[in-house]
Amino acid sequence: MSVSRRRIWIGVAVVALLLTFGLWLAATVESSPLTRSLGPRKVPKVVAGRDEAVEDGRRVVRTEEDVGVVRCAFEGEGEPGTLAAMGGSDVLTSGSDLTLRLPAGTWTIIWQSPERGALPLGKVDAEPGEVATCTLSERGWALSGTVRNLEGQGVPGTFVYACGSRTRTDASGAFVGLGRAGECAVRAVYHDGILSRRSDPVVVDAFDGRGIELVVDDTPVAGMGLGFAMVETGARVRMIHPGTPAEEAGLQEGDIIVRIDGQPTAGLSDDAFIALGTGREGSRIDLEVERGGELRSFSFHRERIEQVDTG
Repeated sequence: MSVSRRRIWIGVAVVALLLTFGLWLAATVESSPLTRSLGPRKVPKVVAGRDEAVEDGRRVVRTEEDVGVVRCAFEGEGEPGTLAAMGGSDVLTSGSDLTLRLPAGTWTIIWQSPERGALPLGKVDAEPGEVATCTLSERGWALSGTVRNLEGQGVPGTFVYACGSRTRTDASGAFVGLGRAGECAVRAVYHDGILSRRSDPVVVDAFDGRGIELVVDDTPVAGMGLGFAMVETGARVRMIHPGTPAEEAGLQEGDIIVRIDGQPTAGLSDDAFIALGTGREGSRIDLEVERGGELRSFSFHRERIEQVDTG
């Protein structure tokens, strides 16, 4: 090979080497035009718990006016854990100190607690400049509210069943409890002697579980004095309380109440049957009862039943 040809080949090799090195260098710079045009587009990622984010390889400083903030106070002993957020696009962000800064959208917030593991707290709609808050302890999240009657007055001593726990209202009708699940229903149960009435349930989560308003009817009510279980054909009498109108009228355990004041009881819920069977003290009640394959009629008057002798 002549000297001139050898020099040409050497020159070509050097140029190729320089070109390869240049392409490698350009590819290592994330923000280079070559990288953005050839490489896959990166999914925007939020670094929660800080005021920064990485978007398309560029670090962006965020403020609370640019993102929605989720912040939970921890009142308890031990480690508070962390918060995480799952969006509709399966983007997961996590942050420490129980604070998250999230782009606009709907997020499911999860509390990763050393005591309880991963506990869903609820959903928030992150809006720029808005802050969603909750209060946590090592046992769950705080909820609170008031039970009122139809006149708007607080009802003391009412049981409140709330998200896996039970509490009771104080003298003003207020209650404080703990949520031990994610989104869940809260309901009040008012006891009037052996009778009870329930409020409509209110669905809440950790971010709207404060200021709950429950309404119960605490108007004095009278009844029959029996326990029951709903069956296909009506309400089967399970027990007769001594000294009550049901006993005095001659009702027996095993009777099936098929009509109350002419209205069929088949298919009714427990609450609907109680509503038919209770009423104003002294009001008349007419029953149609199936006993041993025969229909019998009973009529008597409802009475207030403060307590019963259970033997």
